[in-house]
Formats: sequence, structure tokens, C-alpha cells
Amino acid sequence: MKTFIKWQGNKTRSIKHILPRIPTFNTYFEPFLGSGALFLSLAPQKWLINDINSDLYRVWKAIFDSPKLFFKHYNFYTGYLSKLDRDDLLIECKRLVETLNTNKKRNVKRTVLYLILKCLVYQGHLFMKNKHVFYGFDTNIHTYDNIYLFSEKYSKNIKNVSNYLNKNHTDGSFSLHNSDYIEVLKLCKAGDFVFLDPPYVEDHDYKFHYNKGEILNDKFFEDMLKEVRKLDRKKVKWLMTQADTSRIRELFKDYEISSFPIYRIAQKNFVNELIIQNYSQ
Repeated sequence: MKTFIKWQGNKTRSIKHILPRIPTFNTYFEPFLGSGALFLSLAPQKWLINDINSDLYRVWKAIFDSPKLFFKHYNFYTGYLSKLDRDDLLIECKRLVETLNTNKKRNVKRTVLYLILKCLVYQGHLFMKNKHVFYGFDTNIHTYDNIYLFSEKYSKNIKNVSNYLNKNHTDGSFSLHNSDYIEVLKLCKAGDFVFLDPPYVEDHDYKFHYNKGEILNDKFFEDMLKEVRKLDRKKVKWLMTQADTSRIRELFKDYEISSFPIYRIAQKNFVNELIIQNYSQ
């Protein structure tokens, strides 16, 4: 399965570097779920996934808890949006994004609208200066005549993800959370595996934000170091991806660190990203 969510830091292009390093495990944990690209690629039997972003959490929850209602609203929005010409579509998206800021009802309809606008906006950057803004289409990915969001292939992939989330989980071997990552890590036990993909420190040179009021600084990663050391003591294996900076390398110098090149569309060049892990291959 592939992700159906456009999210900053999507790991789709990094999966080939990460998958060979995944160990055997009892339960899969992902505290910074985002688009869930690695999670869906692995499709583990037992899992606990989490994201502190409430809009993103509700997307996952909707296809998990209310797939019929999700597709009712998805079909409504894509049904009329796909018939608009490019200029009218842009006008309508700018009108619709305002409802995200004013609608206090966090229902499935709003959740579907959020997902659709994330897929259409430039590089998925829908949240800036603590409000939702639609300032242009993602011309790098979408052409007007072939918008993946409106395709049967996209719809079918979401149905496959929904079926997977709901399949054979009557024994309580799954869990979906909207919490701080520290609270999630407290639930890990010996033999579990944690994939950590926190926001990259360098990303906050840009204008967009992942979450309202979010602050990424040295303290954030110093606290994370304390938390992964707790995982070490519990004999929980973990792997983290992060930007290749001297500060990150210094903080996590006691662990196995490797790097891989990744192409950044916005920067139009290759940069190195880090894989940090507390176990050897």
C-alpha cells in the first residue's frame, strides 16, 4: 500500500533506504505518523500509530472508523471540483480553505475537505502562520488534466488502506492515538520497534508549520535523547530519520549513524539525511 496523504517530510522516496534496516519486532510504533508511508509499506500485524496534529489524526481516524461516511463526502467534493476549470478550481479552493479556519465542528466532512486541500495545495503547505491558507496549486506534481486526487486509483488505494486498518484487529493488536510522542513511548515494551520521524530541524527555515504553536529547538531534541535512552533500557529497538546537521550528530553520537541522499523538490538538489538507530544490522 501507498500513502494517500501529502505531508511535509513524506518518507515515500526514503523507504528503500529504511526498509532493509527494519528488525523483527512484536508491535510497530510510529509516534510521528505523518503520511504513514513506511507504516503502509510494512503493513505490520500489530501496530500503534500516533500524530499530535489533530487534523491529520482525524484523517486516519475517519478512514478507520467511518469509511462509508468518508467516501460519501470524498465523492461529493471530488465530484464537483473535478469539473471546474483551473481558474475556477483555484477560486473554489481559496473559498473552501476559509471553512477550515471557521468551522468549529471537527466532523468527517471537514476532515475530507482538509485532506483534499492538502493534496491540491503547493507541496502540501496548507498551514502557515497558525492558520490554513491556500495560495496556489502544486504545479510540481499535478497537471490540471491529470489530478491524481480525482482518479479511481487514488480512491482505490484509500479503500485498501481502510480495509487493512480494520482487518483482523479484533484482538486489540492495533491502536490509533492523538497525543504527545512521549506518552506514546511509555507504552513500548521489550521486543517492540519504534520508527521516529520527527519534524526536521532545518524545515523551520520555511514559512509553513506542522502544528499550531510548534517550537523545534535544542531542548526538543535533548528531550528526545532522554526518551530514546529510556527505550534502550526497556530493550526496545528504535530507528530515527533526521536532517544531517552537526548538532544532531553530536547529540546522538553514541548510536549507529548513517546517511543517504534524497532529492528535495523545493531546493532542487540532493541533500543528505540521517538514519540513527540503537541496534546493529
